[in-house]
Amino acid sequence: KNINPNFEDAGLLVTGELQLIRRIVFGMIKPALSTSFILIFIFSISDFSVPAFFHLKVFTTEIFTQFTAFYKHSLAILQSLSLLILCVGLLFIDRKNLSKISFYSTGHQGKSRLFYSLKKWKKAAYTVLLFSLTTSVFLPLYSLFYGTLSSGTEYIKQAYQILHKSFINSLLYAFTAAFFMLFIAYVSASALHKERAFSKQISYLLLIGFAIPSIILGIGFIEFYNRPALNFIYGTAAILIIAYIGKFVFIIHKIIGNRLKQIPKSMDESAQMLSISPFMRFFKLQLPLLYPTLFSAFIIGFIFSFRELGTSIMLYPPGTDLLPIKVFTRFANAPQALINAMSFTVFLSTLALLSFFYLGYHFLSRKNRNLYD
Repeated sequence: KNINPNFEDAGLLVTGELQLIRRIVFGMIKPALSTSFILIFIFSISDFSVPAFFHLKVFTTEIFTQFTAFYKHSLAILQSLSLLILCVGLLFIDRKNLSKISFYSTGHQGKSRLFYSLKKWKKAAYTVLLFSLTTSVFLPLYSLFYGTLSSGTEYIKQAYQILHKSFINSLLYAFTAAFFMLFIAYVSASALHKERAFSKQISYLLLIGFAIPSIILGIGFIEFYNRPALNFIYGTAAILIIAYIGKFVFIIHKIIGNRLKQIPKSMDESAQMLSISPFMRFFKLQLPLLYPTLFSAFIIGFIFSFRELGTSIMLYPPGTDLLPIKVFTRFANAPQALINAMSFTVFLSTLALLSFFYLGYHFLSRKNRNLYD
């Protein structure tokens, strides 16, 4: 989206679409491709939930087993260091591109895009895309829905009784974490946008927190907060909220920072010349322009926190029920029909939450539009 279409138009004057993509577009997006590969690799090697459900022996599941089942804390920490060095080493190699990545962009005003026909490749591309989505999303979801509905409503009612308390806790913690993420990310992104001192160092620190695998982050939190002086954090849900913020605030920081770059500094400078206070500049100038981005950032932070298993299973306080942990702990012993019903209930509740947020967003957008008009 950020490629200047003038380069593409000039390239099409002397060559075809395929050569243009290979020699110009591919060269311009090469940093993004390497960054995407590193991010996918880090996400895959540091993920706990998928290998744990399939009972696979990988770094994260072995660290979790050694730390929680066998109480071999030293061995778990040594294994954690190996994984941590690998992840941070990859970050260090591509640190310039990773620190600039936007993750999710909103508001590309004034930018036109060139669409390629590529008739020879279109059918093959759509076939690969459809096959990937079918095998990884559509068929599993169909099997889940069919298995749930064919078992009758009894298991759905039972799943609701098991999960309703966990749903409330997960909703509360994820909402709180996303709210604080939004505040911290806006402050850090504003400092970086205004080129304040230490703003780049803060961005790098947030990036490292994002790259640390969830299980390792949980072990670090336990080692640091498990002491009498910090028991008011360690023994409460506050430790979960802090962990969610440390893990995912970098994504929110980049989303807001990317949008701030698209707002001309001259607008804020003009408001300063008119002696408008910073408070009024934010509410009357920045907020209307940032409103869609802030909403998107909040939703992404909320979903990441709502579904997080690796950090939650390491840190959740006694007596606290969370949706992903409830499903995970019941997975080994409960009947398959009940597991299907629980997964189906979680999916529908997440869908309902997103629908509620988007309806609220459109309502507030219409209200704010009338107010600012």
